[in-house]
Amino acid sequence: MFARYAPQVHGSPDPRAHVRAARPEDVDAIVQVVASRGPVPDGFARRLAAAVGDPGRCVLVGHVGPTVVGWASVSWWSGHADVPDGYAVSGLTVAPDWRRRYIGDRLLGALLDWSWQRTAVVRSVVNARNTPSIALHERHGFTQVARAARLAGISFEGGTGILMQVDRGRVRA
Repeated sequence: MFARYAPQVHGSPDPRAHVRAARPEDVDAIVQVVASRGPVPDGFARRLAAAVGDPGRCVLVGHVGPTVVGWASVSWWSGHADVPDGYAVSGLTVAPDWRRRYIGDRLLGALLDWSWQRTAVVRSVVNARNTPSIALHERHGFTQVARAARLAGISFEGGTGILMQVDRGRVRA
């Protein structure tokens, strides 16, 4: 389900890859990228379509030419007793054939750029078994602030969730 973590293997940025705001016509391609990790949650495409173009959310795609190879989003989370209200990364996936090309890095960086215009803190909930995602977040200054079997209504089958957070003043250059 998660990418194999091999910190000793370094990729290189793909100059053909770019990041842009998602458009309605990207929804099906994003769903395909999400499906590369496993089953797509019920209603995901409908929720994603509503998020694209919503000025209170940021949905991005990583693309090479017309092909969507990754996606990420950040939105306002509220009403969870175990996660403070605020902006949180709501998804970030790169298609397996496009990993290790710094697409996830660019997507997360662009989400933070958008977020810093609105807030001083961004959070993310990551499965503790997803070591590539944890490392990516840490490269962008996120630190681990809590662990639980359930966070923000998300259950972590066979694992633990990690609440991560980055403060604008602590972002690494």
